[in-house]
Amino acid sequence: MKRLFSILISLFILASLVIAAEEDLSGSSELHTQIKLDSMVDVKSVGNEFFLESMDVDLTFYPRDTPFQSIQTVDYTTKPNTRTEPKGQPLYQWGQLSAGPVEYGYVADVVSYPYVVKVTEEPPFPLPSIEVDDLYLSATETIKSDSPQITARATEIVAGETDTFRAAHKIGVWVNDNIEYSLETLTEKATQDADWVFENRRGVCDELTTLFVSMVRSVGIPAKFVSGMVYSNTIDGFAPHAWAEIYLPGTGWVPFDPTFGQLGFVDAAHIKMDEPLDYRDASVEFTWKSRDANIEPEELSFDVETVSSIQQLQSSVTLGVKALVDDVGASSYVPIEVKINNPNTHYAATSLTLTKVPTKIEPIIVQVLVEPQSTQRVYFVIQTPDELLDGYSYTSEIGVKDFFGSVGETEIHYALDGEYVSKEEAENIYKGLEDETKQQVAYFYFCDTEKESFYTYEEVVAITCSVKSLSNVILTDVKLCFDDECETFDLGIAQEKKFEFVKPVVEKDYDVTLEVDRKRSKKTVMIKPKEVPTLEAEFLNTFETIGYDETKTLSIQLEMSEPLTKINVEGTGLKASGKDKKSLEDGVLKVQIEGKKIYPGDEVDLVLTYKDKNGREYEKKESLTVKVINVPFLVKVKQVLFGWLS
Repeated sequence: MKRLFSILISLFILASLVIAAEEDLSGSSELHTQIKLDSMVDVKSVGNEFFLESMDVDLTFYPRDTPFQSIQTVDYTTKPNTRTEPKGQPLYQWGQLSAGPVEYGYVADVVSYPYVVKVTEEPPFPLPSIEVDDLYLSATETIKSDSPQITARATEIVAGETDTFRAAHKIGVWVNDNIEYSLETLTEKATQDADWVFENRRGVCDELTTLFVSMVRSVGIPAKFVSGMVYSNTIDGFAPHAWAEIYLPGTGWVPFDPTFGQLGFVDAAHIKMDEPLDYRDASVEFTWKSRDANIEPEELSFDVETVSSIQQLQSSVTLGVKALVDDVGASSYVPIEVKINNPNTHYAATSLTLTKVPTKIEPIIVQVLVEPQSTQRVYFVIQTPDELLDGYSYTSEIGVKDFFGSVGETEIHYALDGEYVSKEEAENIYKGLEDETKQQVAYFYFCDTEKESFYTYEEVVAITCSVKSLSNVILTDVKLCFDDECETFDLGIAQEKKFEFVKPVVEKDYDVTLEVDRKRSKKTVMIKPKEVPTLEAEFLNTFETIGYDETKTLSIQLEMSEPLTKINVEGTGLKASGKDKKSLEDGVLKVQIEGKKIYPGDEVDLVLTYKDKNGREYEKKESLTVKVINVPFLVKVKQVLFGWLS
């Protein structure tokens, strides 16, 4: 009988992913750094009357205080010395300056921690309402959230999703998997927008982040661009970097770094400095007042030194690893199931890395997002060696580690005479076990008129109908009908479309129907024009006489067919000025009548003007006979002479 030998084979591949663990600052639970920024402005004389009255340098690239990052100390450096005002970021202000170099900068001590936000409630997708400024959903020069091709791909990725956190995570995975990090685009005059990155499938961190922000915004998820410094093991130091944050209702801003594959968290080596609306926005702005002078700013220069690092990351998940097939043959493909258990009341965002395999392979990293108090399964496919000795059985350890340090292991067994498993067979084994997303069809629509009231004198009314998708799939062949006018269209995830219908101003009930996915709903829009508003006036108190030097209050009850605006009164006998000239309270208009304003006549003629809700003006005239008494003798004589001359 042939003797059977057993051999243990394991290749450790973690070291090929990063530098030695003790040097990898991304694994810090607390990181203390000192950031030095220096730059210079060359002030030049360009004429015989050189004079520079003042210069301000507003620097926005500056470490921020956040719940996961704190500024311990900061010292501002300037030459010549000047006044510096930290307004969230340094503002350097100089008075009169001579030609020559002007230096500025700062030295800041910063302590940072892993930016891990505890999301405890499932945010619905699509989001029914947005709690933040619309600018976090808007397109910019480089953020192409209105691009048809970007919107189409983002919609395809999140189709069927019901959770906004998971939807953003899926888009982050797609960007990380499909866009190559390439320094070819990093030239001074060639910063690319999201459409270019999407089409060319490559870019630097700014451009990957811009594409990610564009994609999540296109499906209604608010997102912002973040710039800062990050530790890079490729240069063994810190370098400028960009990542993003998405907004989740009830939670706030959650970080996403599609370049590093840190989706839903970022490590402590991410130092947040700025939140520009667009990555082409300047990090420093200069203003000055001068004559025959010019300024030439230099680039910002950075130096980040590590003061201390504590490496005590704690994972919030546990890992269980098992092979779905075993005792296979040479060159066989083996599906590996990793069960990620999250016992916490908040989501767990992390990444998984294969650390031990039987054959040398490229590093395999998978980003995962596990819901609170639940379990998620992830699958890898590994391959056994193709050269095995007859008569031997082989055992290999399979190891998996998550970003925060949790480890899971198992073993696989194989031999030359074992059963061969193809790659397609291995993939088919786990594909039936993967969770399926559920389609959700939801929407709302409403119709509204351009203004609140319509009157019989108007000819047409414009009615705007809005349809917004709350579905996690594209709604196709949506049909909106207003009376006998119909529009057919497609509606993307979180997309809203508006249609205007112009109808005559007549009393009528219009039927509005919306047909989605073969289901029809109906609303009614009622147009009921109003008659021209009326105003009736009744004198509550009258008086037959008034002294020449006397002032009396006349009260008028106003009966209005509807609330009216800008009611005013003019006419003979009214007091000329003063805050007590007239008042309106509880429908009673009170006006001050002066005898001298009536004389020599005996009529108080009032003109009431008012406006309807459209701003159209009307007037109503009222009169009252009042005899002016106690007229001074000289006034009478003057009036007789004036009448005689006339």
